[in-house]
Amino acid sequence: MAPLFIVDDSQGLEATRALLAIAEAVGGTVVWPAGAVARGAARAFAQVGQVTCSLGDVRSRADVVAFWGCDVARSHPRLIERMTPRADQPAQFGERTRTMYLLIGDVSAEMRQQVEKTGVPTRHLAAAPSETLLVLQQLRERVKSGQPGSGHGLHPAVSALAEAFLGCRYGCLFYGDALCQEQDSELATESLARLVSELNDGRAFHSQYLGDDGDMGAGSLVCTWQTGYAGAISYRRGRIEHDSNHFDAKRILREDRADCVVLVGDHATCHLSAYSMARIETLPTIQICGQDSQLKLADAVTLRVARDGVHTKAMFHRFDGLSLVARPFLDATAPAPAQVLNRILDRLPAR
Repeated sequence: MAPLFIVDDSQGLEATRALLAIAEAVGGTVVWPAGAVARGAARAFAQVGQVTCSLGDVRSRADVVAFWGCDVARSHPRLIERMTPRADQPAQFGERTRTMYLLIGDVSAEMRQQVEKTGVPTRHLAAAPSETLLVLQQLRERVKSGQPGSGHGLHPAVSALAEAFLGCRYGCLFYGDALCQEQDSELATESLARLVSELNDGRAFHSQYLGDDGDMGAGSLVCTWQTGYAGAISYRRGRIEHDSNHFDAKRILREDRADCVVLVGDHATCHLSAYSMARIETLPTIQICGQDSQLKLADAVTLRVARDGVHTKAMFHRFDGLSLVARPFLDATAPAPAQVLNRILDRLPAR
């Protein structure tokens, strides 16, 4: 039995450091709940690696940008606007300009409207989440052969994707939680990561997962720096243990391996099932949430804090890996998360 810390990824750098120190001091288990595609992306990063780039690189250099299974109009409303080269902006890498946007799968009307406003030629390719593995498999075969190809049994989207990806000089593929079916997430994200690696033969190509809740905070990165793992870690035995299957919030609650729960952030419970929430209500629970949060659990000890980057200045890591200082734009009526967590840490005995 050990304390279970369920954390969303909205905390800044200092708050995340304090949180991990608290978990270590009490021998707790720390998990960052996420959807199936996000978990698959993390595993693919560990197994295959990732070709990284900044959003500035994409804006200045990419001639083909694809969106697969993500609705950036909702999750990242300014992404398309900020990535599209401005007409008054001089070319930084020769005369290369954006030649195409590719929208793959279901696309919301708002996202389609955002893309159309850029004036960049756009193609919409139909591919259901249940067809993603097939599309990726056939696309990798086309990339390896170096020919877009066509023929019997080939998915209609494959030829267009292969032609665009093989013909570009710098490409970027953004994908989201609607990329594939949940049961296919591990295979699909690994196949996508290998596709991107193979596309880097003769061109520059990148991929980036976009979460439904917007940019990621510092949580998974700080955890990686300090422990070597991006999440799902336990200090219960006095040393760092990692197992993404064993140290899963739903499984820990189902197997009754937690003696108390600490919820950190307004989105900490977003990916938990009704059964998991019912189990949490039977355990001693501490809830650390935003000063204006509507989330309230019965019988939980609630600590209201300001929001990093909204009410207090904080350091974050954008999803492309760049460090950014977020300055407050609303008044704080509660203490900063790092302040609260550090005060708790100071009162804990050394383990």
